[in-house]
Amino acid sequence: MIWDDYLWPVHQYKRALTKTAKPIKGIDAVVHGHVNCDFVERGINQVWIDTILGSGKLTVLSTDQLFSP
Repeated sequence: MIWDDYLWPVHQYKRALTKTAKPIKGIDAVVHGHVNCDFVERGINQVWIDTILGSGKLTVLSTDQLFSP
């Protein structure tokens, strides 16, 4: 695995928008920030929550929210 692919996942975020992202093996969920989005985006086992610039609202998720569909 190349860790650099997951350290700054702008390309992973773009893939998630088109639903072509691949899951990160051996991980239930990865929560990402530093990619501005208007709302929480999910791509298989990856979640992008950096909504403050796009929506003006801070996103905070509980583990129940993170693992619910």
